[in-house]
Amino acid sequence: MSQKPIYPHISRTSQAAPQQPLTSPWQESLETRVLELLDEKAACVLITIVQSQGSAPRHAGTRALQTSAGFEGTVGGGALEAKAMQCARNCLAKKQNSAANFSLKLNAGTSDMICGGKMRILCEWLDQQHKPDFIRAREALRHGQKGFWLVLCPKNAADDYAENLPCTRHLLLTPEDLSMLPLAIRPAISAVWTQAEQKPTFMTCEDSCVYLEPLESAPTLLLLGAGHVALEVAKLASACGFVVDVVDDREAFANSERFPMARTCLVLPEFAGLCEQLVIGAGHYLAIMTRGHAYDQICLEQLLTSKARYLGMIGSRQKKAQIFSALQQKGFSEESLQSVFCPIGLPIKAESPQQIAVSIVAELLAVKGNVTPWCSAASKL
Repeated sequence: MSQKPIYPHISRTSQAAPQQPLTSPWQESLETRVLELLDEKAACVLITIVQSQGSAPRHAGTRALQTSAGFEGTVGGGALEAKAMQCARNCLAKKQNSAANFSLKLNAGTSDMICGGKMRILCEWLDQQHKPDFIRAREALRHGQKGFWLVLCPKNAADDYAENLPCTRHLLLTPEDLSMLPLAIRPAISAVWTQAEQKPTFMTCEDSCVYLEPLESAPTLLLLGAGHVALEVAKLASACGFVVDVVDDREAFANSERFPMARTCLVLPEFAGLCEQLVIGAGHYLAIMTRGHAYDQICLEQLLTSKARYLGMIGSRQKKAQIFSALQQKGFSEESLQSVFCPIGLPIKAESPQQIAVSIVAELLAVKGNVTPWCSAASKL
């Protein structure tokens, strides 16, 4: 079976075929998808919610793509999305940029969206001149480097509707990159850059409108095990915006035919050398669900020292007690074991693989969003 490496130091991998789930159509990142389109000389428009107020269906930073083949992603659905798609198609046809405000007022007679909020959408025509920055962004995301996308527009981008906007997009990875910007706006950009909580920001600065968006990689879910539950978790997690990687000791299970939504499928005999084979960082969510208690323990023992955002293991409380006791005898502290979410998933009395997947992915999202009381493994003690 021919397999292509994703991690440069891994040889036993297979790359999945492209998939387009409803809410997360890009296997790696939007930046990677844009590069694919530009490499194919395909026209595309980037749609971004740059400002959101009140009760809106999606928040600032939400992105989608309009190509000649259709709409990829979502900015909220309903009448709002239909209008956004219309703006994007217009930009695609005219090779231009536009901005528009949408009001979601309580008026059921004229709209199917009655959230009551407001949203500002920016549509950008992307062509070959954008390619260098998107290449830098893709590589930065792959290496965990953070930064900002900055879009500079004329002041009328803040109007209810403006088209044919001369917008420029810049990638800021270091403070030195600020030197490419107009001198008048640098202090305001520096102030946003140094904020502890970095989030999408739309502001008027001098005679310009500026949109700043943090460059952040999508959360990565690493599934240890490729059985029936793992397959359902992969499907749902991918649709919810996670990049999914799969590891199993069986090639018949860990492959792109079985997991077409996964970025990487790694066959690792006896799950040996996980931390050596995979670079696991703070953006990782780890879910252990192998085909046996022994392999679960082998995985947990290796991953306890990782800096992952989430570490969970499937199984009963009795299994948890047995494995935790064995690991304590090997010198692992009670504190480190208490960080493990076990039994994995929210307690919704799930039984089928699909129900269990719902409970697990809901827990992942709760941890990602810092939602209490489910964002702490201690709640399961």
